Amino acid sequence: MNFSTLIGLSGISLLLCVLLLRFLILFNLKKAIVYILLLLFFLLTFVSIDGNSINQYFRGIFNDLSISSLILMIYYLFTYQNTPIQTDSVLRIIALSGLIFYPLALGLSPIDPYAWGYFNNIHAYIAPLLFLLVLFSLLTYAFYKKDLMTLICLLGASLAFQLNILESRNLWDYLLDPIIFIFALFSILISMFRQRKSEKTVKPSTL
Repeated sequence: MNFSTLIGLSGISLLLCVLLLRFLILFNLKKAIVYILLLLFFLLTFVSIDGNSINQYFRGIFNDLSISSLILMIYYLFTYQNTPIQTDSVLRIIALSGLIFYPLALGLSPIDPYAWGYFNNIHAYIAPLLFLLVLFSLLTYAFYKKDLMTLICLLGASLAFQLNILESRNLWDYLLDPIIFIFALFSILISMFRQRKSEKTVKPSTL
């Protein structure tokens, strides 16, 4: 098993651990017990069943997760009981990027932004450069706003791309994947719904 495959399988295992954690939280277990169960479950996902491990089966369904997903999942697993760093900004960026990227990448436009993630196409070098410019602008904005989580995700994905951590050689696959996009989109929609609901319950004061 090469390193890229290990990272891909570990990402799926982390996703399954996050789902398990959401279930374990319901039982108000001690933190030490929760982490022991998560560690055992993480190792269990690598156990081979009929030639394939559990995470290999799920990898065939979800494909490899992005570095952004791995960072956010690791952060959640280690801080689920602590005061979290705000992740609203990075989730908004992911949701907006997905809303623009996926329809175009699925062929709804003559523009194919997925090709921009490759940097070896000498016939189309302007689009990748613009892509990098947007990425650099986001990094600058996150640094200016002291948005730590956005910085970590963008820098982590960029560094992993340079080191060829994943099997993909496309920068998009390091920044974004369908799982984190769907999660980000639903998180924002739920947050907006709750905010509107709370505004409706607050009655204006009367004189």
